[in-house]
Amino acid sequence: MSEAARDVPSYRQGRTLSGEMPDALQELLDDSGDEVSWRGWVLGLLTVAGITVLEPLGDFVLQSTWFSSNALPVLPIAILFGLVLAMRGLQRALNTTLGFTRNDLVLVFCMALVTYALPGTGFWSFWTTQVTAPYFYATETNGWAKSLHPYLTEGFFLRDPSAALDNGPRPVEWLYNGLPPGRSIPYAAWAGPFARWYVVLMLMFGAWLSMSLLLFRRWSNLERLPFPVAEVPVAILKLFPAKGDAPAESSDGAAAARRMFWVGLAAVFALHLWNGLAVLERRIPPLPMLNWNLNWRLFTESPYREMGALHFHVYPAVIGLTFLLSLDVAFSVWFFYVLRKLFLMIVGVAAGAALSDRAVQGQGTGALLMLAVYALWMARAELGQSLRAAMGRSDEPPGDRALPARALWSIFGACALGVTGWMAWAGIGFGWGVLLVALMVLVAAGLSRLVVEAGLVATQLYDFPSQMLSLGATPAVMGSGNYVMARAVDRVFANDWFRIVPMANILNGFQVAAQTRLRQSSALAGMALALCLTMGLGFFTFLGTTYTNGGAKMMGFYMADSSNNWTRGEIPGIAQQSASIQNWEKKEEAARAEGREPAESERPEVARRDWWHIGWMGIGSLAMLLMSLVRRYVFWFPHPAGYVMWMSSFPHDCLWASFFIGWLAKWLIAKFGGMRAYGQWRYFFVGMVAGEAAAALFWGVASAFMSQHFSYVIRSG
Repeated sequence: MSEAARDVPSYRQGRTLSGEMPDALQELLDDSGDEVSWRGWVLGLLTVAGITVLEPLGDFVLQSTWFSSNALPVLPIAILFGLVLAMRGLQRALNTTLGFTRNDLVLVFCMALVTYALPGTGFWSFWTTQVTAPYFYATETNGWAKSLHPYLTEGFFLRDPSAALDNGPRPVEWLYNGLPPGRSIPYAAWAGPFARWYVVLMLMFGAWLSMSLLLFRRWSNLERLPFPVAEVPVAILKLFPAKGDAPAESSDGAAAARRMFWVGLAAVFALHLWNGLAVLERRIPPLPMLNWNLNWRLFTESPYREMGALHFHVYPAVIGLTFLLSLDVAFSVWFFYVLRKLFLMIVGVAAGAALSDRAVQGQGTGALLMLAVYALWMARAELGQSLRAAMGRSDEPPGDRALPARALWSIFGACALGVTGWMAWAGIGFGWGVLLVALMVLVAAGLSRLVVEAGLVATQLYDFPSQMLSLGATPAVMGSGNYVMARAVDRVFANDWFRIVPMANILNGFQVAAQTRLRQSSALAGMALALCLTMGLGFFTFLGTTYTNGGAKMMGFYMADSSNNWTRGEIPGIAQQSASIQNWEKKEEAARAEGREPAESERPEVARRDWWHIGWMGIGSLAMLLMSLVRRYVFWFPHPAGYVMWMSSFPHDCLWASFFIGWLAKWLIAKFGGMRAYGQWRYFFVGMVAGEAAAALFWGVASAFMSQHFSYVIRSG
């Protein structure tokens, strides 16, 4: 059992919800239900298709909320809650659920969970701009034609015809400026690049799916990580059984749990309803939830100003998830936030703000990598048993498994090798590709661990895997071709600095399936089918939405920002480094022609290792390892999740206050109310998450029927 599981109340007992549970409700939880019916598969496919069609419109055109902005699946939760209420209403009114079972609804949720982000910021908005912006924003002044274009592998990017008077389709220009009247959407021009990137995307999802299955038993059954995101749909499904509610109504405890759930939901929904109305009617005073840059008013003198931004944001969904965590994990996030501010003040005064920020970021990145390595090391027994079973040297591990061990390891190996081969096809050297894939695996494992153990649904990672490579090897050693293409691949998979974590969504899907006793094979098949559908359909829906609604420049923060990254620093920096690499290579050749090595003073930044950043990454890794060992073998120490959050300042600045509120609420209730009070209040906080999801869907739908532009963005972290 993990250290977190020692907290009182426990995460959960066996396969049930945590906290005290009435016997009658527990019997409902133990009901395994029926297998998935054909209705569940049809409803799941229709749900995924609906998300794929409508999400780009909501996120980028209506801009009413951001359903795909982080790892908290507000849209799948809202859809599931709506379906549960619909089935419950049919049961009461007509004594039928139209043949739908609880497992049908679980399958629908799992299919929506793994795909909800892809039609928006999880893939399409960043991919379309990354494969076009290097050409659209290229000018004679910035010189990208020489420093950048030669290293962008042909066929993986999209460009317009070179002749300005060519009457044929101009897919890149129209993507940004909108489709001219009378012209058709140039799907054919996109088919080639999309087909190439589709291959690596499916290979990566194959690796994430197999990794999730290999690690799931360890993280869920043995370490008993809390999976707070998964607890929300599980609670909804079990508080409102799809097969009828007569047994639950006979239980005072179950009725009380539902009442607490409804109170939490109503409170948060009313809060967002009020603030949304305040956007429509300026005379209504909004309730302040987002309080930016308090430091500008409170801390203007040195050394306090060195600590950077100080926000105090109230995210009800994050508070609700925090209550589902152990106290030491919730404590860690805000405790290490305070330590980070103290560190910034001390080092900022001594070395300057720029160096102190990089020192903090380096520690967080190193801690994330060590978190992944340590988690894999702790799972070595289970992974070893699975690997031996794959080689026929032992029996299959026990438990419900979607695929035998041999199939899992074969899929993971084939997909990892396939991604490496794809990178070689895209112009990245095989050795660099191997290192890049290894780092991507570690990053995915580490970020997923943060989501399922610490409920950190809005993390970011500022050091991409390709940047980690260039830190150790230098861009000059990598060469312009490897460096430019590695950065391009990174940005597509990182989207908004890894705000979306596909592997975490997969793990949460398997956890929901396990707690509701849906077969793992059904969940896996549903997720795979949903991925194929959303990527194929998304090709038409996303491009269609973009071209016919004024182009990327008119489509809100995420769409416009993902393209502007190329013009505001990221790609200009890459192009500048590529040019510097080329100049350095010429100097090296000239020096060797003279029979000498270039002087150290001639060495540019791209040929120097950033020992400041590397050193702090090493310190972060060692500190993370030390904290983990101390917690395991010596005595209690704050959980290191908050320390890992040092890898990105903005999410930590935004989340700390909500984690503090959730931690304080749980501590007070557990201390003065005991287990019974915790078991009752738990459903209030689950209701808070559901209330925020319901409010997001409400305002998203309402904005579509408003004549005036309306944008009330619900930021769930």
